[in-house]
Amino acid sequence: MVTLFILFGAAIIITVIISLRKLKSYKITPERVIFLSGIMGSGKTLFGVFYTFVLRSKVRMSLWWKRFKVRFHHPFKKSLWLKKEPVYVYSNIPLKSKWYLPLTSNMLLRKEEIHQHPIIFVDEFGSFCNQYDWSNPYVIEQLTSFIRFSRHWLDAYLIITDQTSDSIPKQVRDRLSGEYHLARCRKFFFRWRLIDVYPIQHITDDTKNVITPDDSDPEKNQKYLMIYFNPKKALYDTRCYSESYYKGFVFDRNKDDSVGLKTRYLLDFEPNKEFTDKYKKDKQSARHEVLEAPLKVDPPPAPSEPVNVSK
Repeated sequence: MVTLFILFGAAIIITVIISLRKLKSYKITPERVIFLSGIMGSGKTLFGVFYTFVLRSKVRMSLWWKRFKVRFHHPFKKSLWLKKEPVYVYSNIPLKSKWYLPLTSNMLLRKEEIHQHPIIFVDEFGSFCNQYDWSNPYVIEQLTSFIRFSRHWLDAYLIITDQTSDSIPKQVRDRLSGEYHLARCRKFFFRWRLIDVYPIQHITDDTKNVITPDDSDPEKNQKYLMIYFNPKKALYDTRCYSESYYKGFVFDRNKDDSVGLKTRYLLDFEPNKEFTDKYKKDKQSARHEVLEAPLKVDPPPAPSEPVNVSK
């Protein structure tokens, strides 16, 4: 009986400690384009995947509330009711979720359709689009346009990770809603993880302000993120690209023979020679060509449009 009381008391104490830690953890405000930086093992992919599904839950709740309000105000006009749509997660690395869909290069180039209200997660952004691609026509025109108009086109949220923001092109860096540098991912009471976070403010194009803890007691005032992580139920493989060391990468999603949460597919933004030459000779004509090109599939109706469900 005494042992039972001791275990019960210990459980209460641990629960209180974890709850207090969770309450004091830093909360990232949902923004349209979020960038997570940090060295290898800093927890940027771990938190990025976690936050991707947090955003998905928020978007689902927001859409449910919009549908509820329409039905509440127009209970007998079914023609005005908003259509229920799933919220998908697009990612360039495999995720263990029925809502996951593979992200391809053509989707970011607006050559393949993406569903409305997506949460788009791009891990190691610089692996296919880095600072040396600032003159790449695909980056200048299509990728920049995708990020600029992602809310207008798709009502999308984007989460991007890389080791440093300086490794991604300026056209993308200038459009980041928020940047957070992560460090020291560590265990806390078995399956909890603590990750130090440093919010970064972009004051000008070349000036950053890193918000650091109070110098009087930096350890006590350090901002941190806190998440629950069960390795046995992980949503991704932390070494998902391991097979590419022996087999090499592939740049066509259909040629990826990996199984499970492994992948050898890399996004590719290298323009073909014909388009590059055309862009150099006649920038305006080439720009109009890619931006005027319609999507080859018929997009579903936007949820804000009336959908007749009475038929």
